[in-house]
Amino acid sequence: MRFGRGTRRLAMSPSPRVRNVRDKELAAGAHAECRNAPQPERGENLRKTNSVKGDNMLRWKMTFLILLFVASVTGSAHGSQYVEAIGSNSDDYIYCSVETSDGCVVSVGYSEAPPYGGKDMLLMKVDACGGILWTTVIGQSADEEGRCVIETHDGNLVVVGDTKSFGGSGNNLVISKFSSGGVRQWSTVLSKTDAAFEFYSYAVIEDASWNLVITGYMKNHNLSRDELFLSKFNSSGSHLATVSYYASILPAYDHYGHSLVQATDNGDYIVVGSMYHASYGQEILVARFESDLDVVWGWWIAGEGDSGNANKIITLADGGYAITGVAGSKLFYVRLTSALNPDPHGYRRITTGITEGRALVQLSDGAIAVVGDYVVGSVSDVVLTKWNSEGSLSWGRRFGGSGVQNGYAVSEDAFAEITISGNENAGLSEDAWYAKCPSGGLTCLPLHYILSSESWNPDEDVRYLTGLDRTSALQSVSWSPSTGPLTLNDSTNCISPCLIGDADGSGAVDIDDVVYLIAYIFTGGPPPFPEVCCGDADGSGAVDIDDVVYLIAYIFTGGPAPVCTACS
Repeated sequence: MRFGRGTRRLAMSPSPRVRNVRDKELAAGAHAECRNAPQPERGENLRKTNSVKGDNMLRWKMTFLILLFVASVTGSAHGSQYVEAIGSNSDDYIYCSVETSDGCVVSVGYSEAPPYGGKDMLLMKVDACGGILWTTVIGQSADEEGRCVIETHDGNLVVVGDTKSFGGSGNNLVISKFSSGGVRQWSTVLSKTDAAFEFYSYAVIEDASWNLVITGYMKNHNLSRDELFLSKFNSSGSHLATVSYYASILPAYDHYGHSLVQATDNGDYIVVGSMYHASYGQEILVARFESDLDVVWGWWIAGEGDSGNANKIITLADGGYAITGVAGSKLFYVRLTSALNPDPHGYRRITTGITEGRALVQLSDGAIAVVGDYVVGSVSDVVLTKWNSEGSLSWGRRFGGSGVQNGYAVSEDAFAEITISGNENAGLSEDAWYAKCPSGGLTCLPLHYILSSESWNPDEDVRYLTGLDRTSALQSVSWSPSTGPLTLNDSTNCISPCLIGDADGSGAVDIDDVVYLIAYIFTGGPPPFPEVCCGDADGSGAVDIDDVVYLIAYIFTGGPAPVCTACS
């Protein structure tokens, strides 16, 4: 069993993938499916043709007939449950996903697909059914990777990552802003004028003043160590400040910032990450910084052996915080008060197998869902756990297929459905994957094992940090990289120039494709784009009325997905 490449839907789900129309109440709500929302902005997103899809009368008649057809469908569901992989024939990897205010999911990572060469920053948006709305790649001749994406207060997107194509030699920080439709608005690169320094970014937040604050690590080749850094930019992309830190202890440790939030009491920044020494292993690091990026304190938790790392921190509804990561090769979950003291429920971790927590979210019932990895030798599965408000494990489950599957992001929508995302590789190439399930039973995920947990009492101490550099020898410049759309299919063994069933070339299979095919078959409208075979939804080798019926069943009644054929 594996996630993708032609087997993903049937192999992964004990029940057929649900892709049906929401009822009137949901369609009118803010969480209506993304395919029913206004079309995304055109520009640096997937190509949309301007071909005429039949005359207005034909479109009106077909809309009326389709509405009658939909009205006859029974058993509509509130949500769309699915498990699927998305990718090109090259490696496509995502590090971070965020659920946006329109109920969609935006992910960032990299793709090695043409045209720019090497790794290119990949940004893509999928709808509530897992269908691709648009993709954007940013790159030049060297490597670019996206590490984190957030939605800002105005509904736009901010991405941070790394570039080796611009800003001088080595690895440099890049921050970009996009519209909700994937159109790039600006990009800024931060680098050191001294080639002995490199920046690697991991996370970004928008603070209460709408400034953008980034954490990660700066590789200091002069001193042979890695230092935690914080950078601040305003909402227009102008650089405000950058500071790097290390702990004033011996032996010297490397320091990494992996995630951050703004404090709920006074506007400080709370950063979590790790400290590492080759002889002493890795420890969990928690640090507090003032709004001007001066350090307040640094606090570490012994990682038990060589495994200790905090990957994600979130703010809770009561003003406290929750952290996940790995300690002693076990996924841990820590809940802290608003004063950053341990919550009365203490520290918890999974006892089953080798696990690591990657991301977490507070659910509508107050519980915490944590997603991550379950490692077995050279392969891994996804682990998903739910912890109640008392700190106890409600359930923990491991699922996956052959090869490597990682869980990197988790979110909850307006209907208490959990969306998780990550990557999978069963030996051919890396693909992004997504799953959406009810928060209770997770009935659409194959259950491998039930996990158990234990209380955990780690050693704690304070390791004071000292500042190394404040903006000296830094340069901040705007960047206009090459950008464009990337065709990603959710049937990755399909060697074709298009998404099968996407007759109008919009990048999604929807009702427009039905109208487009009818115009082509009956009234001499334009052929499916970019190749006629892209409209062959049933895989028969011909484009005819059977493909129209097939698409209607797929879109409205949960019928089988368009058949993957070697279209050329």
